[in-house]
This record gives sequence, structure tokens and C-alpha cells, in this order.
Amino acid sequence: MYCHIQRWLNNIGVRNKLILYVTIPIIAILFFAISGAAEKYQYYKNSRHIYSFLSMVIKLDNLIFEMQKERGISTGLIETGSTFFQKEINAQRELTNRALRSYFQQKKDIDFNFVNGDANEVSSDLDKSLGALPVIRSNIDSVNFGNAIEKFSALNAQGINFIRNLQQLTSNQRLNRLIDAYTNLLWLRERAGQERATLIWVFASGEINAEYFRQIISYIESQETLQLKRRLNIVTCFNSNYPIL
Repeated sequence: MYCHIQRWLNNIGVRNKLILYVTIPIIAILFFAISGAAEKYQYYKNSRHIYSFLSMVIKLDNLIFEMQKERGISTGLIETGSTFFQKEINAQRELTNRALRSYFQQKKDIDFNFVNGDANEVSSDLDKSLGALPVIRSNIDSVNFGNAIEKFSALNAQGINFIRNLQQLTSNQRLNRLIDAYTNLLWLRERAGQERATLIWVFASGEINAEYFRQIISYIESQETLQLKRRLNIVTCFNSNYPIL
């Protein structure tokens, strides 16, 4: 085959040889230029997806915070039935509703094809659970409390687990450690909220049984563990050689 190519090159004219010698490098340059442009465009698309996802996470974080406050006030309402908590719960529900609308509005701009199927499933389950929020409130208002407080906690847990899916968006180890520290902080706030809700029940009822005592101790121990993990993640992150970007 080499002989055929050599013979063909010998037979073509000087002009065609010059064109050939110039064309091959140009094609190679164009190939690498297009490849580089495609890579940069993909990086740009990924950056936009990450930015949109982060914007939604901020909205979800705020929603979780408002639901945590609503859970605490609902606990006081359940245990005392006071008019003070009744006024507070109405105002807090409006704040939660506002955060809920803001979250869903931001979520409409997210392309979930960017993340894997697990994230889609977690997101779908979270939306279904959030759709049950009016039922939880209705049960509280009708004094059919059941496990209303536990359902609030389950909602918050689903939201935090969804935020943890941020780690799917990057392979950067340092950034993943920061994300892990962030979700640990969210869990820390959640455990503190659960402890606070349990203590509201204790103070309102004027008594504490073994089960609630164990719960309070468990929440405190969990907070201490999460604090330690968060500090370790941050220290490891900033002592590592991995750049954030």
C-alpha cells in the first residue's frame, strides 16, 4: 500500500503536492480546534446546569428551614392548643407556602437529564411528599395529629437527601468534601430542630418518659457526631492539594 501511495505522490504535479501539503495540516488544526471548542461548550453547558441546580438547592434549603420552623410551632399547637401558637402557625404556614412556590418555580428550569436516575427518583418522591403537606396540616387543625410531626421530619430528610445529590455533578474531590460538609450542616440543623420539637412537647406536657428521653439524647449525640464530621471535611478540604475548580 505504501508503494501505491508513493507512486501516486510521484505522479501528481507540484501544484497538487503543495495543495496536499498545506491541506493536511489545516485539517489537523481544524480537527483539534473543533474538538477543543466542543469540549469548552460542554463545560459551559455543565456549568449552567450546575448553576441552575445550585440555585434550586438554595430554594430547597430555605423550604426545609421553613418546614422545620412549622414543625416546631405545630408541636406547640398540638401539645398546648394555645391561641398564641394558632396565630404563629398561620403566619408560618404562609412563609412555608412562599418558600414552596419559590422552590417549584426554580425547579422548572432544571434539566434533570443532567443527573442520574437516582436523583430523578428522589426528586419525584420529594414532590409527592410535598404534595401531602396540606393533608398533614389539615390533620393538625382537626386535632387528628397521628404522626404529623414525624411526617414533617420525613419531608425534611427527603429534602436533605436530594441536596446530597449535588455530589453527582462533579468528580472534584475537594468540592465533594465541601458538599458533604454542607449536607452535614443541614442534618445538624435538622437534628437540632427535632430536639427542639421534642423539648417543646416535654415542657408543654410537664413530663418526660423514657422514650422521649432516649430521643433527646439521640438527637444530641447525632449533633455532636455531625459537628465532628463537618469539621473534619472542611479541614481535609482546605489542607488538600485539590483545587476547587
